[in-house]
Amino acid sequence: MSIQPAQDALAPVQEPDQVLELAHRAARALVRAVSQNEAQYVVALGQSRHLRFEAWQTLGAFFSMTASIEWTRPLENGWEARAVVRRGDHVVSCAEAQCTTDEPGWSTKPGFQLRSMAQTRAAAKALRQALAWVVVLAGYQPTPAEEVEGTVVHSNNTPANTPMVPPPGPAVTNAQLRAIWSRWRELAREGGFDPSADALRALVRARYGVEHSRDLTRAQASKLIDFLYSSTPQEVREVLQDAAQPIRNSDV
Repeated sequence: MSIQPAQDALAPVQEPDQVLELAHRAARALVRAVSQNEAQYVVALGQSRHLRFEAWQTLGAFFSMTASIEWTRPLENGWEARAVVRRGDHVVSCAEAQCTTDEPGWSTKPGFQLRSMAQTRAAAKALRQALAWVVVLAGYQPTPAEEVEGTVVHSNNTPANTPMVPPPGPAVTNAQLRAIWSRWRELAREGGFDPSADALRALVRARYGVEHSRDLTRAQASKLIDFLYSSTPQEVREVLQDAAQPIRNSDV
């Protein structure tokens, strides 16, 4: 006996293009927020970049999602916790996580720190289950930093439990460059002006006196992102007109 599915069983509840547009908007906003202080929000492990719990909380707020701890309980060598993500009165996701003394960097930590990290990991993991796809759209790894850090083995010369974060520096970050280009193309499409690298380069030169967006400092890039996301296409067009001057044909 075969079972015939209902005709609309596979029909999407929401229009996919609208869902993706909202997700891309949230991803761009997340990049802007994270780029303000990557040392606080991001852990870099090799080429992978993982978001800390605070960044996951920020993303959750975009979708009116909050994570809360349902319970914690002691283990023989640490603590475990269960977190629930809610949107209003509805449960969106839940997850459990542990923090134990057999992990690198946690063998000498007091119990209250183990318990706290178990709660943080559980909450981040629960948010991940609901929002990892948006994090990937933003260009980050879908695994929370707190979960990944538990697998890192530190060398004898590195203090235990030290986050593997690149030292803060003045240079623009890749996340900032992605945010700049994403908003630039969006403004050009809405305003009907030239979205080329040369046009963006003219804007960067006029406002910051450098030849390429990759030559911006992190602080300058943050200001440019704020300008692009707070300006209308017409305002950007006017700035471009004021900045118009001969430029070489090379990438920004």
